[in-house]
Amino acid sequence: MPIKIPVLLFIFVSTLFLVNIPGTSLAQPTVRINTASQDMPLEKLAAELNDGQQSTTEPDLHITEKIRLAVLNDKSLSSEAKKVKIITFGEKVTLKGSVKSGQEKKSIERMAARIAGEANVINEIVIVP
Repeated sequence: MPIKIPVLLFIFVSTLFLVNIPGTSLAQPTVRINTASQDMPLEKLAAELNDGQQSTTEPDLHITEKIRLAVLNDKSLSSEAKKVKIITFGEKVTLKGSVKSGQEKKSIERMAARIAGEANVINEIVIVP
């Protein structure tokens, strides 16, 4: 019996050490990438995603949530503009959907750029008056 405690303690401590190795993460995006698109640049891959392919990593979810809140809290945007899809994968944000004006399109893009960085935003919003 006394040998079980040190063995269990060793396994527990080893597991904690492995989980906390810098540069490793147990959180992985849930998007399945087929072999053909693995060589695709991240910007192009992110642009081809739809809302069912939102990454579930903590940084991506945080970015999406902050942009969504900013859009919903903007009283100047139409209800149509507030429904724009915000898809984040690899900290790259793709905006999809339709808005009523160029001003709304630019406004949403600026919000996303403030949160994710200007180089990390792909704006595919279309204007439908």
